[in-house]
Amino acid sequence: MINRIDFELEPPLRVGEERLLTAWATSPMSVDIECFRRPPLPPVLAPCPECGSFALRPGEAIRITASRAAFQGARGFLRIVVSDAEGDRRVIQVGVRDPGPGDGPGDESGPTYAGGPRLAETPIYAR
Repeated sequence: MINRIDFELEPPLRVGEERLLTAWATSPMSVDIECFRRPPLPPVLAPCPECGSFALRPGEAIRITASRAAFQGARGFLRIVVSDAEGDRRVIQVGVRDPGPGDGPGDESGPTYAGGPRLAETPIYAR
């Protein structure tokens, strides 16, 4: 069971920015990171270096990075899925933006969280 996840959901990540995600569970975990860009890039056969599936031990931190290659000159979001060996799964979505001329505040793909308890009761702690 996933007991706790520490990760900053707000504000949206800027291109190239890194944030730490730390998670605790009763069993080993994996973290899957996917990037979604608007407008989309042409499909490629491999994910960007910042995306993929990574093993995570309880209490261990992983760097979540908004890829320059994927998001330069665009907006989008990262989908982060934390799952453990017991089948517990949490989905976190955080916006990404590349501020440029005429860029307004915020991002329409604001943070979301799914899995486990409702958001108001969920063990995600902003720092």
